[in-house]
Amino acid sequence: LGDIQGDDEQGANLGAVGDALSSYRKALAMLDALPASSGGERERAVERLGLWRRIATAEARGRGADQGLAAFAQTLAVGKALLAQYPGDQAVRQLYAEALLEAARWRREALDYPGSLAAAREARDLLAALAAAGPDPSRSVALADAESAVGMALGRLGDLPEALA
Repeated sequence: LGDIQGDDEQGANLGAVGDALSSYRKALAMLDALPASSGGERERAVERLGLWRRIATAEARGRGADQGLAAFAQTLAVGKALLAQYPGDQAVRQLYAEALLEAARWRREALDYPGSLAAAREARDLLAALAAAGPDPSRSVALADAESAVGMALGRLGDLPEALA
């Protein structure tokens, strides 16, 4: 429902970012209310990371980069904990890397070029390892995006030779 209300990555939406955020937070509360005995802990954790990423992106798009970055801090904390819990899980690694990449974009928008570079490099390293594990078009696209994000941050920091390397 939140995607339809205000997630402009989904294409058509109602433009109601506040309603979308409310829906995402309700979904998060429902996930958190599920008893551990109901099983599916990994799936719930992955869904939680996805919801936090949607919240952060909606905050950034609807309320500005600073609001979004505060939400991305929570998103990345959830992702880092998930990665520690499931270190060999390729889907978890990719989700976390994509959250890092989105955070790098919003750090760049907020003119935090060192922070953008650090997040983009971490995403690139995770995605490069995933790409080496086997061909997957979505990983290749994400890796290209990460390489681009690293180059943009380096360019903004005035390191054009490394950005063009």
